[in-house]
Amino acid sequence: MSEGPNDSQIVRLIEAVDKLTVSAEQVVSSLVKIEALYIDMLREQKEQRAEAKARQKKFDEDQEEFRKRQKRWDERDKKWEEQSQWLKKPWLQPQQIAYLFLMVAFAALAIALAIMAAR
Repeated sequence: MSEGPNDSQIVRLIEAVDKLTVSAEQVVSSLVKIEALYIDMLREQKEQRAEAKARQKKFDEDQEEFRKRQKRWDERDKKWEEQSQWLKKPWLQPQQIAYLFLMVAFAALAIALAIMAAR
């Protein structure tokens, strides 16, 4: 049998179709890998969002607890401030206290002398 020009073209066409098929299979394989990577990426993203949400919730709870603690500290500091107000603005000055003690000492001396004089 003799081969004509059409036969050689058919052989080249078959080879080109085979190469095209191999290339298409490679593309499909790559697309499947890309799809798998995309699915993994979406799963990881979902996990990260869940972790971030849990961290944010814990952070919010910690902040709320800190605010409550801070409020208690502020109330305690306010009470202490009220209790120690006399240290900052005493109603008796040190000089007045010294005079008071001096008067008490003189009164005690006068009482002692009166008791001694009465004997």
